[in-house]
Amino acid sequence: NCTNIDCLQISCAVGRLGGGESAVLKVRSRLWAHTFLKRKNDHYALASLVSFEVKKMPYKEQPAKLPAGSTAVKTSVIWATPNVSFSIPLWVIILAILLGLLVLAILTLALWKLVFLFSSVDSLIEQDLLRMK
Repeated sequence: NCTNIDCLQISCAVGRLGGGESAVLKVRSRLWAHTFLKRKNDHYALASLVSFEVKKMPYKEQPAKLPAGSTAVKTSVIWATPNVSFSIPLWVIILAILLGLLVLAILTLALWKLVFLFSSVDSLIEQDLLRMK
């Protein structure tokens, strides 16, 4: 029923098919959440009607009735909230903080040692330069 909603009609013409050949039409679509947020938590049904009709057969003598058919596909859309808890346990937060502090302490110690190493090397170079004069 397309009287109160927008419907999309797709039609395609398939040329002459040889023996053992077939035509397949695949339709993929996306459901926009914005469309359904206007009336949240209501149940919806998306209905699709697919039909085919053969216009002409490749025979001199045409059959009395040409092949035709249709089928309907109904997809239910049900709003549901997940019952999974996304909270992070307290022990994970505490462990992450402690590991961060440990990494910070190791970096501080490494940089402190590096500064004293370079300052002692600089003082040795200065002493060598003074001795050479």
